[in-house]
Amino acid sequence: SAADDEAALPRRPTPGAAPEDVVAAQMNALRDGDVMRCFKFASPANKAVTGPWKRFASMLQGNPDYAPMVRCSRWAFVGAISPSDDRKVVRVRVFPAGGSSAPFAIPPLLEYNFVLSRQPDYAADDDRRAYANCWVTDSVVVADQAANT
Repeated sequence: SAADDEAALPRRPTPGAAPEDVVAAQMNALRDGDVMRCFKFASPANKAVTGPWKRFASMLQGNPDYAPMVRCSRWAFVGAISPSDDRKVVRVRVFPAGGSSAPFAIPPLLEYNFVLSRQPDYAADDDRRAYANCWVTDSVVVADQAANT
């Protein structure tokens, strides 16, 4: 899949990118410490609340729930559901940097739900035209860890 081939991942929203490609592009950007690249995939509604990108970066890095995503050691897809044709929830597991390397140590696990939507065709709206028919992230929420036990 494109998620396995970093070179194939989009650098910005594009109509051909699947929701999983968007999440992979965002998580790889965060793993690399590139919060600005991650922010490019936020939906217009998300950006209106969290932006501009420098505000988004300080919000992300200053929040103990989200800071482990930035420069994580690795991440993996857990699963995805599609509540509708234009909405998708993709769950990822993040392995924070600095986890124990002791034998048999259980690494800290964090899971997040990326809530994505396919944007409508904004042909008449110059500000949003770049997002027309693209999958973008509306929100990222910490997954309920109790559901995994």
